[in-house]
Amino acid sequence: MKHLFALLFICTVQVFPAQTNNKEFQFYALYEDYLTGNAMQPGIAGEIKEISDQYIQFSDYRYIDNNKKAKAAASAWALSDGKNLYFNMMNAGVIYRNNVFAKFDFINDRYMVVLLDETKESKAIGYNNPYGGGLLGAALNIKPKSTWKDTKGNSYKILLVDKKNPYPLKGNMAHRMIVPIVDTGKILELSNNEPAIMEKLKKNSFLTEDFIELISR
Repeated sequence: MKHLFALLFICTVQVFPAQTNNKEFQFYALYEDYLTGNAMQPGIAGEIKEISDQYIQFSDYRYIDNNKKAKAAASAWALSDGKNLYFNMMNAGVIYRNNVFAKFDFINDRYMVVLLDETKESKAIGYNNPYGGGLLGAALNIKPKSTWKDTKGNSYKILLVDKKNPYPLKGNMAHRMIVPIVDTGKILELSNNEPAIMEKLKKNSFLTEDFIELISR
């Protein structure tokens, strides 16, 4: 587990303009397309506006064979650069942002996780705060939150894909795979109200590392 934490949290993030603006990526229109390796065709190149270790921001998308605009790429569920998988922040609950794809930091048999440092990756995060500061149930006496610090004091927004329930929305939006932000309620759900975790939440001492450990069980 120590090696996992080192991989996720001990890094130097650099943001720089791309030397070559256009680069080919594999775009997956739907989550199911990612699972089956069915990339959008014909091939698509993204015009990179800004790129970092954790996200890619695009200004345009074009088909490689005819240079026509590939508008469908803007709403793709994810893309791959051949090494890493990036989630389309357009489909992020609460902190959605158009034309930004954020790297999945952690993938196991059950979950897929995006970790975004609120300072270093601020351009990848849309700020739409739904929390009014009330308590998460009078009996629990836990204040809701959606920002989680690590052992170094860095603050993160976390997005979570549950492979067993990839479509959490109901009704007319059930076809959209909106990936929820991890908040206090989600932590309680994942832990099944585990007393030790509830105590950490009450004391505001639940860390990003605790979350990774929780979903790695």
